[in-house]
Amino acid sequence: MKREILLDQLIRETREATTAYYAYMYTDREYIVGEKIHLREAHFLLNVGRKGCPSMSDIAEMMDVSQGAVTQLAHRLFKKKLIEKEEDSADRRCKRIRLTEEGKRVYQAYCQYDTIRKEAIEKCVQCFSDDELRSIIRYEQVVQQICAGELACLLYTSPSPRDR
Repeated sequence: MKREILLDQLIRETREATTAYYAYMYTDREYIVGEKIHLREAHFLLNVGRKGCPSMSDIAEMMDVSQGAVTQLAHRLFKKKLIEKEEDSADRRCKRIRLTEEGKRVYQAYCQYDTIRKEAIEKCVQCFSDDELRSIIRYEQVVQQICAGELACLLYTSPSPRDR
């Protein structure tokens, strides 16, 4: 297959994967009966559950998102009664987040879902060697850099398989 045709297929497949990923990220799911939340909200709960009673800044750092994004997520989860806010005893300006009893149930359900999901992903990628997985990871990093406006392909210095 000519390289140009392969490149066109790669771009098409990346676009389709991105569309599928976006739909996956922004679809409400019921990790526990009667409680639908987005994956980002589940990740927020996951970080709070693991950390105990983190500050909003801690959560933003753990999720690698802006303070504004965390504030929006917290607001939605507060309205759903999955989290509570409390003042930090050392700094009144700082808000600490804790899971409510319902939030703990959703957190536990999501942890179970996450474990099952990782096992399923492992089964899906078991046909790839570790080197192939590292190549996929490198490709994903290149796509992220391209989308960020960087010319990653010029920065990538590892020899191609054709040059080896």
